[in-house]
Amino acid sequence: MRAPLPLVVTVYPGCTWGEVAPAVSMADRPLRVVGPSREPVRTGEGLMLIPDADYAAAGASAAVLVPGGSPDTVLDDPALHALLRGAAGPVAAICNGALVLAAAGLLVGRRCTHTARSEWAPLPEFAELLAEAERRFEGSVYVDEDVVEDGPCLTAKPWAAIALGHALARRLGVDAARAAHEARYLRGQRERGNPDLCWAVFLSTPPGVATTTEHVVAHVRWLRGLENRGLLERAGPFPDHAAGLVVLRVESREAAVALAEQDPFVASGVRTFELRRWFLSNVENDHLGRLA
Repeated sequence: MRAPLPLVVTVYPGCTWGEVAPAVSMADRPLRVVGPSREPVRTGEGLMLIPDADYAAAGASAAVLVPGGSPDTVLDDPALHALLRGAAGPVAAICNGALVLAAAGLLVGRRCTHTARSEWAPLPEFAELLAEAERRFEGSVYVDEDVVEDGPCLTAKPWAAIALGHALARRLGVDAARAAHEARYLRGQRERGNPDLCWAVFLSTPPGVATTTEHVVAHVRWLRGLENRGLLERAGPFPDHAAGLVVLRVESREAAVALAEQDPFVASGVRTFELRRWFLSNVENDHLGRLA
């Protein structure tokens, strides 16, 4: 059997390894770290990474992942640009890693997200970064979302490291249940109470109330936001579409109520909701096995 292609991570001096660590863990692929050369690279956290190869010798990959940090020393590296442009699979970047994608010309005409903007970097010491970012991102379309996917490119804000891992794992065909389990582990949810106790939100349509396409689109966007934050366990309509179920991974009733009230279905009055505590039975907790 042919060995699976690796996840290639492009490191550079001052990169932030912690931003890509969740995606590396969730990708379920061999890891290949490449740098400007084979010389050790010190990350922004102080880690010393030894690249497996330089950018030019990266080889075939399942996906390429670019960390954030301070990429100024590699923004115009032709070998790195060639690696990114030649990738056969998805190319993902987080935080300032998006600058590298932009410098390589991958984001022209594409939607993307990042934090090299005045609302996220307002201090005077970021003025040089913002000026550089304005030039590099010319031709791209900024979207204020945690994770943005457009064609082969995935970009994410720095606090969305796990959400980016989810998106990349999905692109790589990783089993959704496995990816979700890994995400819960990375969030430390198994250290905070029982992670399999959730809240079930039963949504019902009041008599005589009509649901529009706009309502549905807004509701789905809200669900995706919950999923990106690791708060959504399950969701879906009942066959008549007059009611539905959303299962939330939060600990308190108060938190569940607050989220349910943010659902555009509820906020617009086209659905009412009822809450019930719900226990998730799965292979991991052997709940069904213990009851048999």
